[in-house]
Amino acid sequence: MNLASALAFPLRVGLTAADTALGIAESVIGTVRVAVSPATYETLGAVGLTDTRGTLGLLQQVSELASDNRPLGHALRPGGPLDRLLAPGGAVERLLAPGGIVDTAIKPGGVVERALTEGGVLDVLLSERGALERLLAEGGPLDQIVSLSETLAQLTPGIQQMHLSIDLLQETVELLRGAVGPLGDLAGKLPGRWLRSGGASGKGELPPG
Repeated sequence: MNLASALAFPLRVGLTAADTALGIAESVIGTVRVAVSPATYETLGAVGLTDTRGTLGLLQQVSELASDNRPLGHALRPGGPLDRLLAPGGAVERLLAPGGIVDTAIKPGGVVERALTEGGVLDVLLSERGALERLLAEGGPLDQIVSLSETLAQLTPGIQQMHLSIDLLQETVELLRGAVGPLGDLAGKLPGRWLRSGGASGKGELPPG
């Protein structure tokens, strides 16, 4: 018997036990529903058997947790999520059925056996100088990611300061734009001959009147 078969056998035994346990669980859930129902607790209270410090007090607390407006009560109610999971033909039965997902995974030559065989996925991951060792090695990808995060953390104050400088620069540009605007308006109001004369002479002197 190879390693894969040795590991798959306990899984098969466990699934058989799980199937039996599901039948027991269905019976237990029915009993719990009766035990925690408000009608049960009201009946006990009517005969004076409610002691908040004892077993019946605990039963009251469980009853409150399992009430219809609580998540546990919603899960336990007839036709609720738990019923649908455990119902014949439900999700759990389909998973554990012969030919189902679990059975397909653990059968000889299945996913589990292929993963556990020599040269399989698990062997490649855990072998010496394998993927996992390379990932965790000093200076490896994980170390590089940690170093990068530390570098980014150190850069954060500088980036924040840069944002402040950019904001200040934008304010300065707005001030300059506000100052240049009136000068442009003034230049537009000057006679054209003044501007042409000033450009031809190369000096900023105004021509004589």
